[in-house]
Amino acid sequence: MPFHLFLSRWLSLYTGGLGIWDASKDLITLALLGISIFISWQTGLYKNKTVQTLFLLIAVYGILHLLFILFDNNDQHTRSWIIATLYNGRILAYLFVGLVAGYAVKTFPKETIIKIILITSTITCFFALVQYALPKDLMEHFGYSIERGAKPSFFIDDKLDFPRVMSTVRDPNSYGAYLILPIVLLWNFILRRSASLKKLVPLLVLHGIALFLTFSRGAWLGVLIAGGFVTVYVYRKTLSSFLKKNYLFLAILAVGLLVVGFSVRNTYVFKNVILHSDESTVMADPNELRVQLQDKAVEDIANDPEGHGPGTAGLASIGNPNGTFLTENYYLQLGYEVGLIGLAIFLTLLALVYKSVSGTEDSDLKFVILATFWAYAFMALLIHLWSNEAVAAQWWLLAGLVIGASISNTSKKKT
Repeated sequence: MPFHLFLSRWLSLYTGGLGIWDASKDLITLALLGISIFISWQTGLYKNKTVQTLFLLIAVYGILHLLFILFDNNDQHTRSWIIATLYNGRILAYLFVGLVAGYAVKTFPKETIIKIILITSTITCFFALVQYALPKDLMEHFGYSIERGAKPSFFIDDKLDFPRVMSTVRDPNSYGAYLILPIVLLWNFILRRSASLKKLVPLLVLHGIALFLTFSRGAWLGVLIAGGFVTVYVYRKTLSSFLKKNYLFLAILAVGLLVVGFSVRNTYVFKNVILHSDESTVMADPNELRVQLQDKAVEDIANDPEGHGPGTAGLASIGNPNGTFLTENYYLQLGYEVGLIGLAIFLTLLALVYKSVSGTEDSDLKFVILATFWAYAFMALLIHLWSNEAVAAQWWLLAGLVIGASISNTSKKKT
């Protein structure tokens, strides 16, 4: 998934059929979902209570989307509805496919999965550095253009001296979100397996540089949240003692950082990197615009709590003839599209997945999934997080794999 957008734009230059290339990822996902449902039936996995609850919630969520197209009287654009339904539903397809795969395999290949995650993310990091160093029209040579559905370059506030990388993912914020999981995975290994420092630290530095060059403030904070989660867990026994012994030093350090931040608050770099706007900004301030859009979404949801229909908000609304509405908040997007009922179902699914992963045996993947859960829960307040296939596939597939493997191990122990 991290390479799909790049490959579809590039290869379609020679083969044509960009729409088919774009649809291929979702067609494959639907095929895998069908196979997974069949396997769950053949293996008896469907009898598990957790699986039954998950499948019931997923089914209700899907039916809710179908009801909008059947009973909507607002002349909803069919294409936008289809795209929105795919965007909203494929994350749950990833979960179920991962769950069945984790259950069906005889031995859960944790080490292989971790290697795949890190090899994939490392490739995107190298490409990001190349992208930053070379001329900013680089991606145009690979078929990127606004007309073809992929912006070729990004800049802070459209200032050419502040380029942002997105590597092979759609945009810098999504790429930053994608990097959070491999970064936290590396950080977890460094904390728990100090013998591998020589191999892991250079990789962590590479990922950190790529993350920084996205200039995604939400992703930066997300890494701090998830990394803090792992750090507290690993050092939970000694952290309290450390804080008591070094509280004065930490307090001085915090004050020092605040003083430095306050002293440089009016500089050109600080305003653009941290605030993404300054006195020369001619467009709407991105921070104020986000607040305005979210306020409008809350007001519209309050007026129509039953929802306006899939495709009326979020990325899918870009092609809606009735107008584009980017809420800049995934939860508000769902509330606007499928109403408070749809939002409640999604939040229930999230809580159930988190609880299910928490109940599995200790492993590196488990801790990373739980840690990044909180990072992504935060980032979903700022962007249309789960609409990006690279971010969604990575987290939801892994969560499903861990849950499925745990169910398999429990069944084997009972047998």
